[in-house]
Amino acid sequence: MKLRIAALTPNDWEWVCEQVPILLVEDTSGLVGFDDETGERVCAAVFDNWTNTSVQTHVMVTNPIILRHGFMEFCTDFIFNDQNKVVAYGMVPSDKVKALKFNKHLGFSEKMRFEDGFDVGV
Repeated sequence: MKLRIAALTPNDWEWVCEQVPILLVEDTSGLVGFDDETGERVCAAVFDNWTNTSVQTHVMVTNPIILRHGFMEFCTDFIFNDQNKVVAYGMVPSDKVKALKFNKHLGFSEKMRFEDGFDVGV
């Protein structure tokens, strides 16, 4: 597969929300990866809550094999080099075991927990 990466557009938003239910906010931006052979969306990274040094990051892939095609390298280059951020963070509900494992694989580490931050007991 050859991955083509483009800026997130309003046409991508429905697909993104089917993958991860997030809110479109004033400073939302992102990147979408397409399978260049089929034209299908296969991954996305959505960024919001930008500060001088950080950005909240939401990553979604349809298949983990996509990570072998340079998507995360492109995203980290965008965050840390193009946007000059020092910290990229994400919030993951504690009951989403696969998402927690996926994020750890991406290089994220747990910094803190907000008791009942997503739901009672989560």
